[in-house]
Amino acid sequence: MVAHSPRVRVGSIGRWGTRAAGLVVLGVVGLLVVTLTLTAVVLPAARSVSDAVAVDLDVPAVEELAELEQRSAVVAPDGTPLSTFHAGINRHRASLDELPDHVSQAVLAAEDRRFREHGGYDPEAIARAALANVRAGTVVQGGSTITQQLAKAMVGDERTLQRKIVELRQALALEDAFTKDELLDQYLDHVYLGAGAYGVGAGAEEYFAVAADELEPGQSALLAGIIRSPTNLNPREAPEAALRRRNEVLATMAEEGWLTAEELAELRARPLDLAQGSSDDVVDPHLIEAVRRELTCDPTAEAGQRWPTCSSALARVGGATSTDRFTSLYTGGLTVTTTVEPNLQALANELIREQLPEPDGVTAALVAVDPRDGRVLAAASGRDFDDDELHLPLQGRRQPGSAFKPFVMAAALEGGVDPATRLEGRSGATFGEDVLDDDEAWRTTGVRNFGGRSHPDPTMHQAMEDSVNTAFADLILEVGPAETREVAERLGVAESAFTGSAGPEDNPSMALGGLPRGTTPLELATAVGAITQGGALVAPHLVGEVADAEGVVRHTAPTTPNQVLDTDTAQAVTGALLGVVERGTGTAAQLPGWDVAGKTGPTQEQRDVWFVGATPTLSVAVWIGHPTESVTLTGISSSGTAAPLWRDFVAEALADQEPQRFAGVSSQGPEPEPRVAEPAPDEDTGPDAAPAAVPAPASEPEPDPEPAAPPEDPGSADEQDDPEAESGGQGQAAEDADQAPDP
Repeated sequence: MVAHSPRVRVGSIGRWGTRAAGLVVLGVVGLLVVTLTLTAVVLPAARSVSDAVAVDLDVPAVEELAELEQRSAVVAPDGTPLSTFHAGINRHRASLDELPDHVSQAVLAAEDRRFREHGGYDPEAIARAALANVRAGTVVQGGSTITQQLAKAMVGDERTLQRKIVELRQALALEDAFTKDELLDQYLDHVYLGAGAYGVGAGAEEYFAVAADELEPGQSALLAGIIRSPTNLNPREAPEAALRRRNEVLATMAEEGWLTAEELAELRARPLDLAQGSSDDVVDPHLIEAVRRELTCDPTAEAGQRWPTCSSALARVGGATSTDRFTSLYTGGLTVTTTVEPNLQALANELIREQLPEPDGVTAALVAVDPRDGRVLAAASGRDFDDDELHLPLQGRRQPGSAFKPFVMAAALEGGVDPATRLEGRSGATFGEDVLDDDEAWRTTGVRNFGGRSHPDPTMHQAMEDSVNTAFADLILEVGPAETREVAERLGVAESAFTGSAGPEDNPSMALGGLPRGTTPLELATAVGAITQGGALVAPHLVGEVADAEGVVRHTAPTTPNQVLDTDTAQAVTGALLGVVERGTGTAAQLPGWDVAGKTGPTQEQRDVWFVGATPTLSVAVWIGHPTESVTLTGISSSGTAAPLWRDFVAEALADQEPQRFAGVSSQGPEPEPRVAEPAPDEDTGPDAAPAAVPAPASEPEPDPEPAAPPEDPGSADEQDDPEAESGGQGQAAEDADQAPDP
């Protein structure tokens, strides 16, 4: 508890003179009060007999103090404050026994000198206030005690005689039920200090950017002085008036013996020295909004209607309904610890703005996930919240292009396809004789590889390295689109990615990234991370922990992995993705000493470009494109732009870690089966040009999806950063620019 210094009377003659003067005028003031009361209250109230006489003089029983609304705080993993949630009442509890003595002394000096002596009301203060008001000709001072102010908050502030009597009764009841320290503790959290700040905890942060237990005596005096009139004494709006009031409070503290004359002189000479006004968000507003939605979302909502990282984080803290969760978040004083590392979030935003300064509106989205426990470490885009409230890293759905091919390989391996099996590698090869209609493009014009190049019957592993479209068209028709979709959903791709207007669509064109609605960066980062963790998935989350107002942890994000893919299958796909970075289309993502498993993913006519990759401790997806429409990107590619951006971010993020490798994974792949026959020598059997370009779906969170076209689209025309490069898997080979089907 607070230690209270002995009261040393300064200027005792002056004090007794004031008391004497107060007693002299008390009779006059009493007459004035009675007259005013009869005129303003009793006579109008007489129109209602019950209002005039129904006054119960019994003191009520009070068992507990009013529960005060408190803001909730969002903090970084290391406890650094990031933001707050409040419903107009910014209150942060500050316990009396943790505050410096001068905080309570300043408040008592300003509001209720005799707080520890009176029994709930103070006739001397009433007389003193009345005298001051008579002298000023207006109300300049109140006579209510701290206890009466607490009572007023409980019974209302209607200006009637009956309400004043009820307030007095309530004050007496509070004095009977609670100690002085308990009442003062409540008042220090209750009082309004302007600028939306309630209580000394929020006031200290608002005006001085410090915690309440770090306040200095002059700062405490300023806060206490504001209480009388938070609007007229706002130190930012009326600094001279606030300074005068602060010095009055300091003088009273000295009269009470709480400051020496030397301390008083030194403190009165100080300027206000205010901090800059506080801001609710000190990090990416998109991120804070994502945290809010994760906390208040409905985890029982249908697939496609849930927030991407929806969990039951507030179910045990805030209640079962959305309204309950909102109330708990905005008034319950929670401490929400997010998983996002502010330094990584800042790094991602900085790199995006440096490398893509929005020429023609083109930007990027980057999501970083720890695949071992599902923590989202960064989720950034180059878009300001004021320009676009859509959070591209979590909500932006775009065609994944060749970044979808790992799911096809996983489905094929699960379906029993031998990894050494040779696949179709001829550009322009036709498919689907037994399963597709006669007029569909995969049967009529075939599937095209980049530049019309053919590959000599590659295995799955080789086809992944060189992103051979015909090989993956071959695979998906063998294993089935429905089976491929099911694998992707198990690995974290939402059902809504495959949902058209008539429901889920199992179109073979998904092998080349043609989905009704597309994927998000979060989904791809999560899925590739799960693959590289041996098929073990942890649901991604932005909220790591939630503690209640008492500091008790009520929610911890689940981090137990769920085995969603056979380990052997996951390791085989990981090995193929290692080959992509070691010698395939993703060599620009190499990191010295680290194993990197990744996949490039451009789409038709470079409307969207991707690089998705993982190390043993970090999985990151980078998307580049136009956020609101589908336009061809000039001078931007998966291997030349997205992969280097990925590398720059990951290199800095992992700078303090020792390089690691994936245990038990080989980047070489199995020996292929012996050839049965030589492939056709003609490498130009495909069409001279890719089919007509089609737009990718807009990045809206929940648009009405249109159905994907059947696979008339014959696949992709591979992009190549170096036109002279060979596509045989050496160096930075050709990367694919897959054609998405008409959405």
